[in-house]
Amino acid sequence: MIDALDAMDSPRITIIDSLPHAPKNVLRVIYTPSPPEATIRTIVDVMSREAGADVRVTIWHPPTTDDLAQELHRREQRTLLLRLLVAVLAAIPTFVIGIVYMTLLPKKNPGRRWFERPVLAGSVMRGEWALWLCATPVMFYSAEVFFFCSIKKE
Repeated sequence: MIDALDAMDSPRITIIDSLPHAPKNVLRVIYTPSPPEATIRTIVDVMSREAGADVRVTIWHPPTTDDLAQELHRREQRTLLLRLLVAVLAAIPTFVIGIVYMTLLPKKNPGRRWFERPVLAGSVMRGEWALWLCATPVMFYSAEVFFFCSIKKE
């Protein structure tokens, strides 16, 4: 494509490096319009003919500050939703083990007796170990935003 622009024989067309935040397939062209030889339409037409049918040549407009802010907002919403999802998924087994098995079921229930049996440290019940394992990802991942904000306030 660069050879096609050079073939236009216009000293007013200059190809320079693309912007640092631009996609890799963006070609930056500086030109001084001189109708009818060198206009943006003729440059796009020459590049389209040279590129072939499988490549689409268009004018790229860099994202505005508002576009970048909206993308940042969407990314933040996605991360907060993922944190909420982890907390909700951890709350389900926590509720079943902590409330249903260890509180609501009768003391003779085999499931409750299994969760109340001490393991590993000797005096800590299996149910408490299970609750600790369910709460740890929530505390370190889902509640991270709360903890960082509370540290900043001091």
